[in-house]
Amino acid sequence: MRDEVLEELVKLRKFKPFDFMKSRTLTPELIEIITTLCKEYVAGSEEDRAKMRSLVTSETSFLFLMFSRQLAEMAVQYNSEEYLKQSLIALLVEDCKGDARDTMVSMSAVFHSAEKIGIRGNEFFLSMASISGAEMSQQLQWFALRDPANQNIRSFGFREGKNQDAKFAYVGDGSGW
Repeated sequence: MRDEVLEELVKLRKFKPFDFMKSRTLTPELIEIITTLCKEYVAGSEEDRAKMRSLVTSETSFLFLMFSRQLAEMAVQYNSEEYLKQSLIALLVEDCKGDARDTMVSMSAVFHSAEKIGIRGNEFFLSMASISGAEMSQQLQWFALRDPANQNIRSFGFREGKNQDAKFAYVGDGSGW
């Protein structure tokens, strides 16, 4: 793996959740960095992917979760399989490093976006399990096999809505998300 990729992962440590409290979105620069990391993750060997996962910390996992949510929304906005893949790959890199419940919320958005653009969420999740770490592989399989009522975004405290630009977005339903 290129040293630059590892350096980018380490650079993410300078960002804190409070930096994004108001906007609730990542900057274009961060989106570009995480997109590059996701592409490197897929292209890398199992050893490279394990190294990348090991460099994500509980303090930086939120960036991957935010990225995943944003790209899940963009997948629907632009009917884009590529955005959808990047959205899920970000979760593979994050590898449940923060609170696993937060990862599950993000997984729900990705799953819902897949279904919304005509991709079977179950098959999509299971197809990505082979390039994930053991914990995330288990979570993907578990989520894919859940009762459909428990895969629903409402089960995770959000619903479909619009952002300030009147584009598709996931919005909290008032239950805490």
